[in-house]
Amino acid sequence: MKSSFFALLLVCAAAPVAVQGEQVGNGTIRLFSNKTGPGVASGATNAGIIQIYIDDQWGNICSNQTTFGQREADTVCYQLGYNGADSFGAYGAALFGVDTSAAVIKDVHCDSDQYQVLSQCQYSPADSNSCNDKTDVHVTCSTTDIWSDPYDGMVRLVRGNYSSEGLVEVYCNKKWGTVCDDGIDDDEADTVCVQLGYTKSFKWDKLPVRGNGSQPIWLDNLYCGHTDKTCIGYCQTCPSEESTDCSHGEDLTVQCICAAAVAVQGEQVGNGTIRLFNNKTGPGVASGATNAGIIQIYIDDQWGNICSNQTAFGQREADTVCYQLGYNGADSFGTYGVALFGIDTSAAVIKDVHCDSDQYQVLSQCHYSPADSNSCSDKTDIHVTCSTTDIWGDPYDGMVRLVEGSYSSEGLVEVYCNKEWGTVCDDGIDDDEADTVCVQLGYTKSFKWDKLPIRGNGSQPIWLDNLYCGHTDKTCIGYCQTCPSKESTDCSHGEDLTVQCTYNKASFEKGSLRTTCTGIEDSWWTFIHIVIIAAAGLVGFILCCLCVCLSFCCCCAAGAKKKKKVINTAYTQFD
Repeated sequence: MKSSFFALLLVCAAAPVAVQGEQVGNGTIRLFSNKTGPGVASGATNAGIIQIYIDDQWGNICSNQTTFGQREADTVCYQLGYNGADSFGAYGAALFGVDTSAAVIKDVHCDSDQYQVLSQCQYSPADSNSCNDKTDVHVTCSTTDIWSDPYDGMVRLVRGNYSSEGLVEVYCNKKWGTVCDDGIDDDEADTVCVQLGYTKSFKWDKLPVRGNGSQPIWLDNLYCGHTDKTCIGYCQTCPSEESTDCSHGEDLTVQCICAAAVAVQGEQVGNGTIRLFNNKTGPGVASGATNAGIIQIYIDDQWGNICSNQTAFGQREADTVCYQLGYNGADSFGTYGVALFGIDTSAAVIKDVHCDSDQYQVLSQCHYSPADSNSCSDKTDIHVTCSTTDIWGDPYDGMVRLVEGSYSSEGLVEVYCNKEWGTVCDDGIDDDEADTVCVQLGYTKSFKWDKLPIRGNGSQPIWLDNLYCGHTDKTCIGYCQTCPSKESTDCSHGEDLTVQCTYNKASFEKGSLRTTCTGIEDSWWTFIHIVIIAAAGLVGFILCCLCVCLSFCCCCAAGAKKKKKVINTAYTQFD
């Protein structure tokens, strides 16, 4: 889903600095080309040597091309407003001339293909010993912009000197319009920047750029102080009509910044999340993008490999990895993944993985121990090739899955009812309900919900509304609410629930097994039928008892009346 591209955030901060009379946000990118002039503004060309503003200076990106690949080139182009890169390479001087800037960063590596700005990726400082004009990275971006398939609530910055600044435009009702600055504060300006992949704004309403007279002004009195500051859509939804209380002289402008990367920036990953590395598709590829590669697991705030001598890691463990990734088991597995998939940059973090059951859904349900450098190396990295069949091929009513997330541990919540996958409305949702979704999938809890801007498509039914799990066993959604006969009409897909799951090894709670929630709907209805039959029997028994009692009472009354008559007769005879 396209909107999932606009999901990832970064947690960083930086101060703006003056450069020749202008203030540039840290992490801003532009392209140099002697065809258009040195240091050309990012929007003026789609091809050139990449320059990035880092630590108070413009500089180049140095690379030997072992880490800078398609994913990194795409991210540069996304930041510049283009829909990916057509080509990239080193020795940009040969194509675009020699610029006067030195390299400032090298070894750029993006963990996800969903990043929006290059500063969300990892990199290290450049050095003069290994970097020169021959190692300057250049890129040629697609001429198609990233706004060709917009969604309601999408934002962009236009008409600035760089892609990190400009007039704020929001897409509503099939048309781009502006945002009125009435009531705007740092919260609202920051939210615009965070939605675009930056950290925050460092200036707003300081650029002399305004919308044209034919543009609608969609949002007025925007307020984000009460909500999650990741998407404008959480602050205010698109109105049915444009605002008439503002003029274009009040249009909002914003300048965004981001800090240098220090680790895996911008994303929050649930403990126990798994992905596969494959140099055929790019380094550190997200789990859903391939079914084969070196296994990487997120443990204790870092990505790392699984080390094994194959005595512990067998078919059961490989199957569990593939179940977690959404595949129906493993076709093959082994060590020395380097030989098949290339060398990744991660060290081993766990070893000796052993699963007690073939019904586990996530690898963290299994036993393992911390890895050590003495016995683990690239030769012991475990790889797996999963079946291309997904685990949802034989669904049951009440089955849940997460789709369209960056990893299999997060995404849009879908539930299977009435032979069709549909979504869950977030009305009334709390931690109990989000946790139940995660536990049903094998994790121990959720750590975030409703933070991903992913929504179901218009043709999907919304099955569950006002879901409540606070009173019941939090292992299966089916215990909270059974499948309805009809879809909900009280919600829209803008209210679809998203969840991010994690696994706490120290928790007393354990994730559900693959079979835990199967047949709940049938057993639930069977239970209801039993209750109804039992209730009917009880009512019948009570009625029978009442009939017997009434009959007995009637008999007693008749007997008493007869006895009284006999006594009266006796008294008459005596007299």
